[in-house]
Amino acid sequence: MKTGEFLYMMTLCILGAGMAYAVSATKRDARNVGIFFQISFWFRMSLVILNDNLNFFVQKYASDFSIGLMDQKGGIFALFTGNNTFSFANLTSMKFFLEALMNLPAVRVFQDSTVMLNATNAFMGAAAGLVVFAYMRRLFNERIGTFALIIASIYPAALNFSFFALRDIIIYFFLLTNFCSFAWVILRKDHQLFNWGVYVTSLICALFLRMTFAPFIFVLPGWFIFRATWDGVSTVKYLYQRLFLAMVAAFMLAVVGCIGLLAGYVLVLHQVGITSLVSPDVLLQDYASARAARGTTGGSEFSSQTGTGAASEYLPISLYNRIPWPARATVQIVGFIELPYPWQLTGVSRILALFDSIFVWACMWWSYRTNSIFRRAMRGRGPPLPAVFARYSPKTLTRLSTALILGFIASWFGFGLLVSDAGNAFRMRVSVEPFLVIGASIYGIYSLRFYEYRLSRAVAQPAAPPQLAAGE
Repeated sequence: MKTGEFLYMMTLCILGAGMAYAVSATKRDARNVGIFFQISFWFRMSLVILNDNLNFFVQKYASDFSIGLMDQKGGIFALFTGNNTFSFANLTSMKFFLEALMNLPAVRVFQDSTVMLNATNAFMGAAAGLVVFAYMRRLFNERIGTFALIIASIYPAALNFSFFALRDIIIYFFLLTNFCSFAWVILRKDHQLFNWGVYVTSLICALFLRMTFAPFIFVLPGWFIFRATWDGVSTVKYLYQRLFLAMVAAFMLAVVGCIGLLAGYVLVLHQVGITSLVSPDVLLQDYASARAARGTTGGSEFSSQTGTGAASEYLPISLYNRIPWPARATVQIVGFIELPYPWQLTGVSRILALFDSIFVWACMWWSYRTNSIFRRAMRGRGPPLPAVFARYSPKTLTRLSTALILGFIASWFGFGLLVSDAGNAFRMRVSVEPFLVIGASIYGIYSLRFYEYRLSRAVAQPAAPPQLAAGE
């Protein structure tokens, strides 16, 4: 380890301690949260240092892109000057701009090495838990906040990509911040200006880093706009007026939705390397086939546009090319959350990926259960919600959890259609898991309260002494 790298790690360590103090309500909380952050950060850094010395995992293809932006003539801001600002190659490079900007002080002040980028990622992965804790503690209570801190911090894929010099863990941080600030704006009336600022800032940063996420990140506000429009139309008293307003609202929402989908589709095309407007079947079939054929002699006209890497791990390329596209899509969509398939359990790394899948499945189930609890409470069919949720409308809580689940499903299917290899799917899940963190943390504590209640009942009512048989 070089001196500059160590000094930068210590700087991040101190910065994290300050953040832990800022998000905590008491000195006791600050101490506990601070200790948790240090464990989370230094565990990630130990993986970085170990991998840097033993080279267990080679850095990915895009690991040096942000350093390349810093070292180019004119520096990172050269992307926004000159006649080539809106060229395809320049626009493609812009998705690494924010990562380069965040690492610029470390590289220029401390040390010019990939380890500095890894250290920043380790910090962002640990800091993501602090942000989630800060919001969940204030929105609900300390126990939910603590569970959210744990879930966000120990998510296996987030740990894994803390020691790769990629932008995915930074996206993870901004998506969690975006969803938590959106939850505050929807649920609370205080500090609206601040949280709108956090929401917009995190939205811009997340889209700058991964523009292909645009269709999915707008699912949350889109769902609330749709439900508000539906409620407004439903309150109209007269049938013909209600039908007319419903038609007008449906037309306007359809127009806005089509424009948004078209804009998102064009952005996706540019992000994956297709410069012309092509039909979706070309994107979903030819492009996916080209990605699956990377590192082989196969491929298509898009092979040069899909980057470098290994071939598809879902299926052998010969079989992949023979089966019809719907079958490929099914394998990819299921494989996105089912990593690895049974025939892929051939190494330690893939066995570890299985634990990540189990983690995602658990969060999916917990988020679904949270939505079910809120939905029953909204309809007055289930038991009353715990006091921690009493300050909020069950309808708003239901809509928030529904919007998060819809965002997860949309991004799961969207990325699943395009991602044709297991390694890339594992990386893309870092951008999809944040939709589940809020719901999973709520149900985790809700179920814990249930088991605590059952345990207290068992302790309060000891078993009756055994009865003696007649004549004994």
